[in-house]
Amino acid sequence: VEEIAVKAKMPIEETRRVGDTVGEALTGEALAGVLTLVTRYEEAIDIYDRIQQLYEQFGEEAGVLRCQLGLAEIARFCGDYPMCEQMFRDIEAKAKELGDQSLQARCTFGLAQCSYAKGDLEGAIDAFRRARKRAESLEDAMLCSEADIEIATCIIAHGHVENALSTARMALEVKQSIGDTLGQAHAHLILSMCLRRTHRIERAKQHVVRARTLNERLGHVYGIAKAVLVQAEIAWVSGEVEKSFEPIQDSRKLHTEIGDAHGLLLTLLHEGLCRAEIGEADASRACLAEALPLMEENGLEHYRAKYMLVEGLIAELEGRLEDAVAFHDEALKRGEDKGHLDMMSMATIALCKAHILMGDFHAASREAPLALERAEATGHTHGLMFALTLRALLARLDRQAEVLSSTLRRLRVLNENASALNHMRIPNRLVWLCRQLRARVSDERAFPVVLSAVEIIRALGDTETADKLARQVLKPRG
Repeated sequence: VEEIAVKAKMPIEETRRVGDTVGEALTGEALAGVLTLVTRYEEAIDIYDRIQQLYEQFGEEAGVLRCQLGLAEIARFCGDYPMCEQMFRDIEAKAKELGDQSLQARCTFGLAQCSYAKGDLEGAIDAFRRARKRAESLEDAMLCSEADIEIATCIIAHGHVENALSTARMALEVKQSIGDTLGQAHAHLILSMCLRRTHRIERAKQHVVRARTLNERLGHVYGIAKAVLVQAEIAWVSGEVEKSFEPIQDSRKLHTEIGDAHGLLLTLLHEGLCRAEIGEADASRACLAEALPLMEENGLEHYRAKYMLVEGLIAELEGRLEDAVAFHDEALKRGEDKGHLDMMSMATIALCKAHILMGDFHAASREAPLALERAEATGHTHGLMFALTLRALLARLDRQAEVLSSTLRRLRVLNENASALNHMRIPNRLVWLCRQLRARVSDERAFPVVLSAVEIIRALGDTETADKLARQVLKPRG
């Protein structure tokens, strides 16, 4: 692609030399698109500005709007959603006056991406579908399939992972049939995200490697950075938290180099989550400190709930359990306001866990069934394992034998699938929870929970960890 960009400059110079203004404009517009692809944004902006002036000279309004659309896309690639949203709206209004259906479809598509970034999932899905309908009437297979990929991204958050999978697969087939390599890379990335959530780890790895390879072939650093971040997420969900930090640092570097505030924010939030999981509260807080201005200055409110969730995890680590409950509750409310089922599930699980740590088992017992219900609705294996574990722990504590039996049976089935138990570190998480609880409440209140945890860990086949927990935590205080 870099070679194409260099070669494309030659005909521009030739058209300029012979005074072919129309040829210069058309060739320059194409070159600016290539430069955008390889993240040479400053050069692309300069060309779009110059070509826009040429179009204005010979009254080609559609050409002017195409240049403005290219500039809006660059603003989006840089994560400046307030700016690009206004640009898309202005271009859309002018495209309507011209009766240019293609430009209108692309503006609707851009506005849908802005709605997603703001956390308006329903608005985003509606706009993507409108863009797709218009593209379909224009027989624009490229935009139709791109809309399908974005719709798949949105419905993942609604918990419809299998629907997202089938939608992304169909889009990939279209991208392959029309030879859209960039679109294929995008489809592979979304497929990887779906498979990661349902804990089909090896297949997720295959798709993300394919996405990265295709983006590298194109020199599309924006896409490479996204693939690297998903590789970090796969390492985390596979139980290899320490191994996730190398791709996290690569993702940080790439997103910083191309000035992508959106991607950098996602990376920082994921790193904050990983740091909190391994007990590094200060490092996690530092990630949030970097993330906050990126979120606030670029209209990225979609990620506020995850930010609050990580705040709650930090508070847990520091023993500020009332604060933890408040943060998790705020994350839950934001998830509910936006219809973000994935976040609702994670926040409910976090609230249940925080109440256990506080020794408020009644509150935890009320939340556990809802946490399980929401985890089931998301189709997210990771969340489902945690929700089932908490449900089993509290059922044992509340002497609900039938609930405990059925929950353990489901946990065993999940455990047999791709070593999910080891990937998700369930025994270690239960050990951590028991140690924290023992440090905060009396033996009388802590021991029944520890006994429940021991029984669950043993039932899942990790006898060694169960025995170790019993020996170390079920000792009278000296």
